[in-house]
Amino acid sequence: MKIYVLSALFFFLFNFHFVKVQNITNTPCTNAAVDILSLVYNNEIDSAQALKDYYCTNNTDEAALLQAHIIRWKYLPVYLQKESIVSPYINLLQSIAESEELLSDYQSFIQLNAFLLLAEFYYNKNETMAAVKYGGKAYSLIKPKLAEENLSDEWLLVAGLYNYFYSYYLNKNMAYHSLLFFFKEGDKNKGLQQLDRASSSNTIVQAESLIYLSHIFLRLENKADRSLIYAKRLTNQFPNNPKFYEFYIEASIANNQVDDKTTSLIKALKNSQQVYYQKYGRTYEAIINNSSNVEIFKEAINFVNANGGGNHLLSLLYTKLSTKTSNNKSYLEKIKEYKVYDYVLTRP
Repeated sequence: MKIYVLSALFFFLFNFHFVKVQNITNTPCTNAAVDILSLVYNNEIDSAQALKDYYCTNNTDEAALLQAHIIRWKYLPVYLQKESIVSPYINLLQSIAESEELLSDYQSFIQLNAFLLLAEFYYNKNETMAAVKYGGKAYSLIKPKLAEENLSDEWLLVAGLYNYFYSYYLNKNMAYHSLLFFFKEGDKNKGLQQLDRASSSNTIVQAESLIYLSHIFLRLENKADRSLIYAKRLTNQFPNNPKFYEFYIEASIANNQVDDKTTSLIKALKNSQQVYYQKYGRTYEAIINNSSNVEIFKEAINFVNANGGGNHLLSLLYTKLSTKTSNNKSYLEKIKEYKVYDYVLTRP
């Protein structure tokens, strides 16, 4: 999968979610937003929908964004869903993106979220021009905040992600240097510090910060011990969201600390009613199995391939299969084909 620098910086990992902003007009919908999204994060989608419908009765951009988030989490991954699901999702976001009722800081923040979610969607659909379009619009709103020293907790997440990923991709490939010339310089260490501060805040960005810190330290920094710290906090705070289980499970495996919680989460994924999560469960179950029987891995690979694929999961399975077969050449080639991140799970 090709990684384009704009995509990488603004939406590949910038699944930025709705947060509260200071100095806003209090409305029933605004006051309920944090509670609504907390339910969404904990995979209590029906309760979140009921709360949103009760408090957000007006046709506002705020209500539209909350509804878009409910759809996004209910139908993971949303970009692979049928048109009857995708169309309302995109229409909600585009209505916000094209809104002319801007001017307030709060409304700008809502529009920023819409830009980022649209960029994420089109990036995943490999529609690069549309993704770059909305990524650029997002940057125009983010850039002024990067120069501020005393950022609110809410903006720490935005600045932290920008600082980290600017530096990460700058160092990852020299080809990015000329493209990044036009953007404000970022500082990776400062970005990680900002994300850590945001993860300890009492705002909705705490959850997003924990998600990104778990991901960054596990898959990009190869510091599974740090990742596990954040993943524990994430799964303790939102125990019902199976999407968050992967961070805890993979960090546990990478640290050789597979415990009862790890196996319990794997079982929950495998027994999920959603095939999307079943693929993760079957993959992790195979990886922690100490049997020399390679059929276990082949069965998991076949299941993943038969249900929409998944490069990351396949790379993990082929990596483990390769170690079980003395680095079989064909499996090494498969690892190269599917590898998404420059890390492996270290469990023997």
